[in-house]
Amino acid sequence: MYTRKIDRVPVFQVTSCPMKRTPLSRKTPIRKRNAKRMAKRKLKYWGPPGYVEFVKGKRCCACHKAYPECAHEPSRAAGGTWKDIVPLCPGCHRTRPGAVHQIGRSEFEKRNGVDFDEVKARLLREWQSL
Repeated sequence: MYTRKIDRVPVFQVTSCPMKRTPLSRKTPIRKRNAKRMAKRKLKYWGPPGYVEFVKGKRCCACHKAYPECAHEPSRAAGGTWKDIVPLCPGCHRTRPGAVHQIGRSEFEKRNGVDFDEVKARLLREWQSL
């Protein structure tokens, strides 16, 4: 057992019996979640179901390779939404030396001749026409 030097009072004690716990009691019942509100919130943040798969079905907008990733430009943390998804292959997105995460969006657009805003608008038009 450890003691403080000042007054030699035990700091903690090891006990063999567990502490007695009483069940918590609520005065009001837990509210159920509002399903309509949750559905609206999910649609706002994550978009319509199937949009991500639609974008993944396209080719990379920079090098035209198949099986792209969904890259958020701008990122979700920077205020991007589900509408800001761009199809990029793993190399163009993050692994290659000239990837978006390596050199930045504006430099990537200059080097590859791609306008992400134009690509996002085209994808949304195609999605809405389905």
